[in-house]
Amino acid sequence: MSDHYGPPGQQYPPLNQPPGNLPPGQLVMNFRQLSGMFQMGATPMLTIDQWQVPVRLGQNVIPIPPGRHLIQAKTQYLFAYGAAQTEIEVAPGQQVELFYAQPMLTFVKGAIGFTPQKPPAMGCMIAILVTLGLFLVAVILVAVLAG
Repeated sequence: MSDHYGPPGQQYPPLNQPPGNLPPGQLVMNFRQLSGMFQMGATPMLTIDQWQVPVRLGQNVIPIPPGRHLIQAKTQYLFAYGAAQTEIEVAPGQQVELFYAQPMLTFVKGAIGFTPQKPPAMGCMIAILVTLGLFLVAVILVAVLAG
């Protein structure tokens, strides 16, 4: 794999080499880790200007040329889900920090922003779990009363 990135046909300089004499900036990308069963096997994915950048859960520091960039994040499990995107402007030598939170349900968009993000659909997931718990209690109660 080349150390250049960017949209096909418009390659940017290597991530560690800014264009001209401008010092590179840094993108600090934070991927929120969900606990328990919601995290097992989920892998974060990051795209900068349509170019995939390898990342991991937690904090990732990525050298990035100065300028405007489209940042897209999502989570990969059996399929990609939780897509979220934003645009950032990076000045020479500037550090820009972003936070991504994967959603609690796979058919919901993720959240990305300049402050720590809460996992989308948390309330919906809690409602589903409470409903399932109440249903289980009702089934057990009916079985005990009928038996």
